[in-house]
This record gives sequence, C-alpha cells and structure tokens, in this order.
Amino acid sequence: MNNPPNSQMLTIWGFVLVFFGAILYFVSKGQFIHAGVAAALIPLLTLAHSPGKWWLVAVMLSNSGLVIPGAATKLAAPLLASAGFIGLSLLDRISHGTKLRTLGSPQRMAGALVLLLVCLASYRGWGLKFLGSANWGGMQYIQLMVGLLFFFYSRQVKVGEKWLSRAIMLYFGLALLPTTITLLALYIPALSALGAFIEIEKSTQFDPSAIGAGIKRVQSLHMPATVLSYFALLLFDRNLKVSWKVLGVGAGSFVLAGMSGHRVVIVKMGLLVAIYAVIRWRKIPQAVKLKGAVAGLCLLASIYAFAQFLPLGFQRSLSVLPGITVGGVARGDAQNTSDWRIEMWRKALPMIPEYLLIGRGSGFNLKEAYGAYTLASDTTTKHEFFIATHSYHNGPLWALVDLGAPGAFLVFGFMVTAIIRYGRRLTWNHSPFMGSAYAVFYSVLISYFIFFLAVFGYSGDVIQMALLAAILEVISEQVKGASKNSQTRTEIRSGWRSLQKTGHPNGTRHPSPDPYRLTNNPKTTV
Repeated sequence: MNNPPNSQMLTIWGFVLVFFGAILYFVSKGQFIHAGVAAALIPLLTLAHSPGKWWLVAVMLSNSGLVIPGAATKLAAPLLASAGFIGLSLLDRISHGTKLRTLGSPQRMAGALVLLLVCLASYRGWGLKFLGSANWGGMQYIQLMVGLLFFFYSRQVKVGEKWLSRAIMLYFGLALLPTTITLLALYIPALSALGAFIEIEKSTQFDPSAIGAGIKRVQSLHMPATVLSYFALLLFDRNLKVSWKVLGVGAGSFVLAGMSGHRVVIVKMGLLVAIYAVIRWRKIPQAVKLKGAVAGLCLLASIYAFAQFLPLGFQRSLSVLPGITVGGVARGDAQNTSDWRIEMWRKALPMIPEYLLIGRGSGFNLKEAYGAYTLASDTTTKHEFFIATHSYHNGPLWALVDLGAPGAFLVFGFMVTAIIRYGRRLTWNHSPFMGSAYAVFYSVLISYFIFFLAVFGYSGDVIQMALLAAILEVISEQVKGASKNSQTRTEIRSGWRSLQKTGHPNGTRHPSPDPYRLTNNPKTTV
C-alpha cells in the first residue's frame, strides 16, 4: 500500500487540528450541538488531498443555503467549500510543481479582476471587522475573489463523468432545501431551530404586507423557481420530448415563481426558454416544436384568462405580461417598484464620474448607513440608505461605481469571453447527459449576462456566472480527455492488428531474425 506524500499528510494533519480545535472550542462554550456537527464533519478529511472532490462538493452546495454552525452567517458552506478547493489547488501546485494549463481569455480576465479587487480593497479599506476595519461590507471582496478563483482553478479539475453527473443532480436537489425548510417553518415553528444549519432568515423573507399593499409573498422562492426551470430544460433535453416529468417540474417552477411575487423571475424563465430554443433549434424534432408552440400558446391563454382570480402575489408576478388583466393593488405595487428602481438609478448615475478611475469599493461606514436608515420615513422607498450600502439594483452601475472603469472593463470582459469560449464548445462531442447539461448551463450563462446588463444586476451575478463557467469548463475538458484516451486506445488496437499481420507494430515486414544471433552483427553467433 502506498503512503500519501508528505504534503498530503501535512494537509490532513492541518485539517485534523482545525476540526479538533473547533470541537474543543464549542465544548468549552457549552455548544454541544455545534461540537457534534463538527465531529460529524471529520469524514471530510478523506477529501483533504483531493481538490477534484472538493470541487464537486462546492458545486453541490452552491445553492443549498447551508451554513457552518457557530460561524458568521456569510461564511456559508458553499463559500468555505470553494475556498477549500482553491487552497488545496494552490498547495498541490506548490508541493508537486503542477503547472497551470494554458489559460483562456476568461481565466485571464478573472485573474486580473482578482488582482484589481486586492488593490482596490487595500486602497479603500477591506471593510472587515476582524482586520480592525471601521467599515463593513468587505465580505463582498471575499465572495467575489473566491468565486473568480474557483473558476480560475477549475481548469485543472479532472473528475469522472459519473461523479460529475451526480454533483449536477445534487446541485438541483439541494437548491430546494432552503425552500422546503422555509415553507415548513411557516407552519411548524419548531423547525426554526434549523437556522443553525440553513440560512432560514435569509431564505424566508416572508413579507405579509409588501409596501402596505397586503400582498402575501415569499420573496426568496425566486432562486428555487429558476433552478427548477433549469432542471425542467435538462429533463427535456435528455429525450427532446415533452414528458410528464418535464411538465411537472416546469409547473412547479412556475408556481414557485408566482408565489415569490417577483416579475423578473417570469421574464427570466421566458428568456431562458427562448435562448435554449435558439441553441438547440436544429436538434429539436419538428413535431416537438409544433407541440411545444401549441402548449405554450394554451398556457399563455390560460394565464391571461384566469390571472385576475389568482392570489395577489401571483398577480404581481404576472403583471409584467403586456395587456394582462390583474388587480389594481398588484399592478400598483409592481409599478411602484419599477418607479423606485428608475429613481434609484437616476440618483446613482452622478456617482460614476467621481469613481471612474478608482472605484468606490464595497466597504461602507456603518454610522452613515444607520443615519440614512433612521432618517428614512420608509426604508423600503428611501434611496439614500441603499446607496450608502452599495445596493444600486443595476449591474453596470455597480461595476462602474464600485469597481471603476478598469474593474467594469474586466467584469464585462470576463462575461463576454466566457460566452464566446463556451459557445464554441457547444458542438463538441459530449456524452448524452453532459451534452444536455452543457446546453442548459450555457443558456443560463447567457441569461445571467442579459439580466446583469438590463434589469437587476449585482456582484452575486458575477459569482453565479463564474460558477456556471467553471461547470462548463470541467464538462468540456472531459471531452478533451476522452478524445485523448480514445486516440490512445485506437493507436494500441491498430498497432496490435499490425503486429498480428506483419510481426511489426508499424505494419512493416522484416526478415525473421536468426534465433541464435545475439546481435545484429552476423559474425556473433552462439
């Protein structure tokens, strides 16, 4: 049995010390549940020397809402898993001298953006309390850098198709976990105790009165609704036909979108289907196109006919459709949000010249933000508070103000080059499941880019696009590896056939050698 290299043993012992230190800390504080959870996580030590496995875990947990008990809320499990993958990749490169593969344009843009974020944070202040900063908001730097570096090092990942397909399926399944706990906690208050493990507070946002309109909605349902729409497209692409599974998952996605009360989710789902249809148009059978068009028209007609009888939250979501009849309360509430957003953009635009060369950064002064909050007659409509906390509700505004022109150039450069790079790989010879997953995730990548530009963009979109690009990178690199292995197997088979026919692996016949001759010198014989 081979022993692990010294570098791997150092990594494992480092993790052992961290876990046991955490257990002792929790026990000393009387937090025995947290200590038990830390002990239950000890099996993760088996992943301590495998960056590829950490990569799979990070993908699976990316939308799970899981947090580390006892840690800060923003130190979510996906962030820590991604950071673990980055750290192990760096350690692997240092200890084994592993060289990075030739970087593509998106990787170069992502790496340059990370360097810019480090320089900007050093100049403006990191905004992290544990570093002694008087400002808040520095976690945005950390989240952005971890997301971009996760994509940067994904080029080195080599995982089997079986494990990659499982990770993708769990990516969809675990995305429903916060929603399930959220809805159950509304009726079973005891489940609120799970807030130590899942971001229930963040995921509920149960708003019984949205801006005084009396509209009941669960705003955080927009994320599982969109993820379910991805899954519905994946199920459809497997067989290129509308099955009951596809209809069921699609209907569930639509219902969750309506319950969220977000109009943008309805638009995003429609845009996603349109992008996917354009990408896969030639592969979809004509009969399926016709059936899909008829089913879509019937669904749209039903929505227009019965929209006014649905709950107000659902009506608010559907009010984005032109000419649809919904209640005045729902339409008025939706229009107020649109007017608020436009006013927000108008007030944030004058900040661009001030921070054009050197961005504003993500840190903010808590006293100033609190002052804007307390002075606001209604914090849901007062714009100064959101400007103070860098919540501009627009992607280009966020990039230009917080990152400056250099940062905005790198952000858009990363997005555009990623779309170009992975668009060229759509025609690669993927396996059936990976080909379907690739087409769906690429469609999602484009939809994120469009919404970042036009509707509601923020730093989280860059992180999501980096995750999608990382998945596309690993899927496409699998094709390269499979092609090389297939070529090697073909060469071996060809050489073996030639050897059988001619006695020489290259197919060239030579005179049979004298079995008694030791060398090529004819004078040297036994």
